Amino acid sequence: MKESPEERAAYKKKRMELRNSMLEKQQAKKKAKQKSEEERQAQRNDQIKEWQTEDLSKRAGKVDGLVLKKNEYCYLAISELINWKEDRSKTRRVNYGGLTSSIHIAKGLNYRLGSVKTDIQKENYIVTLFTGALFLTNKRIILVNKEGSKAYPFTRILRATPYSDGVALYSNAGKRVILDGFSDAEKFNIYLDRLLSEDDVLPHLEEKKTMHTEKKVSNSNKDESRSQFSKEFAELRELKTLLDDKIITQEEFEAKKKQLLGL
Repeated sequence: MKESPEERAAYKKKRMELRNSMLEKQQAKKKAKQKSEEERQAQRNDQIKEWQTEDLSKRAGKVDGLVLKKNEYCYLAISELINWKEDRSKTRRVNYGGLTSSIHIAKGLNYRLGSVKTDIQKENYIVTLFTGALFLTNKRIILVNKEGSKAYPFTRILRATPYSDGVALYSNAGKRVILDGFSDAEKFNIYLDRLLSEDDVLPHLEEKKTMHTEKKVSNSNKDESRSQFSKEFAELRELKTLLDDKIITQEEFEAKKKQLLGL
């Protein structure tokens, strides 16, 4: 059955409406995804800003089972298994040459023709030396597992190159140590940079100073009280001696005692 022009026009219109509807849905989905990504990125930027500006002294603390040095505190603990990797190299000799032949001269004596050369080849590779949970302090980076621990002191760090999944540490001697295995190393790298460059990261310094001052004042007050008590006790003993020697009367003794004791 042949379609009429009106039917063809209606079908074409319906197909265009369906196509436009699909395009609108695709554009709406794309905008929603873009908005979600922008919100996620904004939250990420806010989080990074917080890591960059927060008071690190409030993060300082001790960790049970982790032996820290004097004035050393832990600022970040990562339970993920972090790998400690270092560069290694090995050298091998490789012999090569062209066509060679051997001429028999006498029993046990041969003369070899051709050339044989020796080449020295150096191969560089990376080896994993240790894997464990990571603790970042104001003095060291420490990896710990059931077998023991391995630490990298800040005094050895010449520079640190951050990566999304780790960091490369370079010493004055040019030796490189790679720490990787982070699902997200952003927070660690920010904290590391701040601990290497900032000084005011120790916990509650002013509070400790105030407590120390209050303790000194308290001890001073106690000393003064003890001194006053000793003085009053000595005067009472002297009065009792005068009473026993009948130099003063009982009434005079009682009156003076009340005066000394503030009764």
